[in-house]
Amino acid sequence: MRFRCALSLLVGMFIAMPARSEPQLNVIKLKLVNSGGQEFLCVSPYTISQCEEQVAKLRPVLDRYNAKTLGKWTWVLIRSEDWKQILGQLQLNVNSPEFSNLQMRQTFFEDVLFVSKPQRQIELLDIWHIPLDQFLEFAPPHLS
Repeated sequence: MRFRCALSLLVGMFIAMPARSEPQLNVIKLKLVNSGGQEFLCVSPYTISQCEEQVAKLRPVLDRYNAKTLGKWTWVLIRSEDWKQILGQLQLNVNSPEFSNLQMRQTFFEDVLFVSKPQRQIELLDIWHIPLDQFLEFAPPHLS
């Protein structure tokens, strides 16, 4: 299912923008919902199959941290090509491949955590000194 939502609604308190300038994100909402009632979204131009493939990589990591105990939560995947622009608009660190809005119960992941993007991976390795194959393991623990 595809639908549009306002970026400011997705990230709640991270940004205060006048209504007329709200950027819009097209998101794909998967019918996949885990036992905790958590939703998985991908920001377009993902296809449904690409979204399902990347969510399939995220779910085992969330399971290891027993994330379903968080209850209702939304997990959002964003393409690396769009990540810096979106985080820049939110005045967040564009070199963090994950961020959460705990008040809105949402976590956003850059897709570099799931697919090979050599240039971006080198950038993140230079900044964080964490191999990309281990980076996803460092993202969710703050939620538990």
